[in-house]
Amino acid sequence: MLAHERRNLTVRLMSALIDVNSYNIGFIRHFEVPMPRRTGPSVLSYDAEEALRALGQNIRTARLRRNRTLEDVASRIGVHRETLSSAEKGSSTVTIGTYAGALAIYGLLKGLADVADPEADRHGIALEGQSARQRARQGSGAMDNDF
Repeated sequence: MLAHERRNLTVRLMSALIDVNSYNIGFIRHFEVPMPRRTGPSVLSYDAEEALRALGQNIRTARLRRNRTLEDVASRIGVHRETLSSAEKGSSTVTIGTYAGALAIYGLLKGLADVADPEADRHGIALEGQSARQRARQGSGAMDNDF
């Protein structure tokens, strides 16, 4: 086989592969299935769900007071409009980054750092004082080279 014949054969094969690939991509897109939504019972306690709903409502109120649209705020956070809408409804499937991003845009982020402040954990402090950890074994203080 001559060089130009090989080149022509290669070009025809490449063109056939491209045609097949574009058909496959169209075929895959035609049969795309959306991600399943969580429909089972929530793993969060009622109190946790209520806290998220209250946070979402507060974020929504802050947005409406500033006369901002979902699209505007979502684009500034870097999420889709539906994700921000879910956050405003208090969804537990929305990442904490979305909530933090919205709070930052509204200038309300400072309170987030105080949520799990160790100094405000009175119960944890009391438990820590009751059962301070002890070393399991006391060392002699000197190195022992006896193997």
